Amino acid sequence: IDENKECAYVVLINITINKLILKLPCVPDYMNVDFNGIGGGYVYDQIKRKLYLAVGAPESNSYLISKLSQDKASYYGKILEIPINTLLGRSNEINIYATGIRSVLSMNTFNKNIIAVENGPRGGDEINNIIKYGNYGWPYATYGTNYKSSDAYKKKANDNRKEWPIDKTNNTHNDYSKPLFSWGNQVGISNLIVYESEYFAKWNKNLIVSTL
Repeated sequence: IDENKECAYVVLINITINKLILKLPCVPDYMNVDFNGIGGGYVYDQIKRKLYLAVGAPESNSYLISKLSQDKASYYGKILEIPINTLLGRSNEINIYATGIRSVLSMNTFNKNIIAVENGPRGGDEINNIIKYGNYGWPYATYGTNYKSSDAYKKKANDNRKEWPIDKTNNTHNDYSKPLFSWGNQVGISNLIVYESEYFAKWNKNLIVSTL
């Protein structure tokens, strides 16, 4: 963050070779930037020799920032595919692998698939199977709700209904890649591991997700 220029941006640096790999432009709407939402979950594919890195849409109630997730010209709100040659400073190739991402905190591989856990808005945390060119909907599709959309003092239940104000799918996720699972209440999911041990045999080769 450059406070003098009111500029918040993301960089990726290979500290082993002291090489700047990626520098993104300033996030718009500086006063509503929240870098807690940048995510940063990643997984490295040893066979393809590629890094899959999640760059979130780091916002606090800012449509200008959240809509970057659907902007094909922006790396914010995306999962990026970065070949090893780029990580080593030998190439500039970086590809957008998936779009519509809010804040992915952890990624892992499971049965040759890329699995990601993502923080949504209130009640919208997800587990997603990340596929190439998949669009996961943010900010136009979520099972979460706006933190400020409910007034607990209203008398009628329908008036107190929580909803996501710019949801284009009527809470269905139709036309977007749907999550494998979404929590109804906010749990604050964080890390994701694949348990591979016979010590707890029933858990072997299962996903374990932790919470904040």
